[in-house]
Amino acid sequence: LIRTIGKRPPLIPEYFTSAKDLDDVYTPLHRAAADSMTQKKKNVVILIIESFATEFIGSLNNNRALDDSTYRGYTPWMDSFIPKALTFEHTFANTGVSIDAMPAILSSIPKMGHGFFLSPYSLNHITSFATELKNWDYHTAFFHGGTNDSMGFQAFARGAGFEEYYGMDEYCLDSRFNGKDDFDGTWAIWDEEFLQYYALKMSEMPQPFVTGVFTASSHHPFAIPEKYNDRFLDEGIHQLHKCIRYTDYSLGRFFETASKQPWYTNTIFVLTADHSSSKTTHQEYKTDAGDNHVPIVIFDPSGEMPRGMHSGMMQQLDILPTVLGWLGYDRDYIAFGNDVLTTRPEERWSFNYNLVPQMYIGDYFLQTDADCNITGLYDYVNDIMMTTDLKDKLPAKASEMQLKMKGLMQSYYERMDADSVKVRQAGLPE
Repeated sequence: LIRTIGKRPPLIPEYFTSAKDLDDVYTPLHRAAADSMTQKKKNVVILIIESFATEFIGSLNNNRALDDSTYRGYTPWMDSFIPKALTFEHTFANTGVSIDAMPAILSSIPKMGHGFFLSPYSLNHITSFATELKNWDYHTAFFHGGTNDSMGFQAFARGAGFEEYYGMDEYCLDSRFNGKDDFDGTWAIWDEEFLQYYALKMSEMPQPFVTGVFTASSHHPFAIPEKYNDRFLDEGIHQLHKCIRYTDYSLGRFFETASKQPWYTNTIFVLTADHSSSKTTHQEYKTDAGDNHVPIVIFDPSGEMPRGMHSGMMQQLDILPTVLGWLGYDRDYIAFGNDVLTTRPEERWSFNYNLVPQMYIGDYFLQTDADCNITGLYDYVNDIMMTTDLKDKLPAKASEMQLKMKGLMQSYYERMDADSVKVRQAGLPE
């Protein structure tokens, strides 16, 4: 109530006058394949890592002309892990703050000006990994090591259909761990211990399951457990970097434990960040075009899914349709992203609306004002510093991208508003 009081639904744009014209440009409706693929009822494990920006990961910067030629990153475990997994040349966040991450990653819902959590649409009926995979009798659970009501994560998990929620309360009841002695003093249980808890709790669940976890340690006030003070040192650049090293180590420990569990080889793992970081130090990651880079890494221990670095882009919104597509999901559903494994690189796009609407398509990055009037067009692949505005040299490309952006935005607002009307007419759900 406090977060949404006084908030009015935004005006719905009317860029397209007919539903057909809008759907011809963009629709979030994903149809089940006519010739259904072989279904793979694998477990799905989604790790959302606090502030884990692409800049911090050395292996994702090997081909970038960073302004520091000696740069190696802060994630030795991730550097060893990424070659075994699937990722793409450019991977983007659709978010700017932590509370926008769960809608984007778990439900393929973009931020449109105001985040979904704080919008009048926050009680809408939404798609998620949990709502869809329940149709296949998946067990569903979400984990976060903070107090159970912090950040609205538990409320969103419930609204997104996750049956179980494991927070600090549940962690402190588990005799295998040290309870509140493992609290970091500010936010949550330390990453290492909570990720161990996460791995072991999944071994108590019936398969197949879909779970998610949101880590916390790589965050202000930039603390790490005292026992690691001599191992993960301040390096004179930013205090966050030692936290990134600690979280990277904790992820390695998680996979070490997970690999010994009976469910491991029958699981798809997704690792991504909630958002990029304000603590980036290289200029390439401080521009509007560079600021949104986060890792998106998909790992299939069985080796059935493709591996390696692939061309093109992937955004957080693409995680849900890509995983459901790989599993052979056989129902229609709504997701605002794409299945990157069935969408050609030149047709993929990414959208971000932190201050102004922005869209990436192919090699290009478009900026507009709040009314979708074009303000800039850049070749972000070859001009990441955004030195040359191409909107007047490539007006057709700018208009093409603007049209896609308008379709996405109108479809979002129309569909969100229609659901809100249904909720208001029917009364609040139990």
